[in-house]
Amino acid sequence: MKLFLDTNLFLRIIVKEDLKKHAQVTKILTQIENGLIRPYSSTIVLLEIFHTLTKFYKVPKQEAVNFIKEILDIKNLTLIEKTNFKKALLLLEKYNVKFTDILIAQQVPQGCKICTFDKEIKKLDFIDYCDPSEI
Repeated sequence: MKLFLDTNLFLRIIVKEDLKKHAQVTKILTQIENGLIRPYSSTIVLLEIFHTLTKFYKVPKQEAVNFIKEILDIKNLTLIEKTNFKKALLLLEKYNVKFTDILIAQQVPQGCKICTFDKEIKKLDFIDYCDPSEI
């Protein structure tokens, strides 16, 4: 199974506000480590994680950097770095969601589901998604 891991999954690991969600993501990471899930994510996800940790949660910069480095060490992680910004702008005009969600969603490779707690993603009819509780 190929899963694109969204920002909020990683945040649930470091910020343990919701222990049920933390456990769901831990289970997914264990499946990745065991080779049952092929993980994908993107530089935009990493940017959003860094920004949220340092600005919203007031995590020190170096601690946020260290967390990003841990993400980059996830077994078999494919990091998507390309974005079609013009296409994303067109999609932004069509859908009522955050621009970062549009940018991330249009990076999800074919045959891959975006795994997220974000319910807004359901508005984007051009991608497959799943809730972490389904994995």
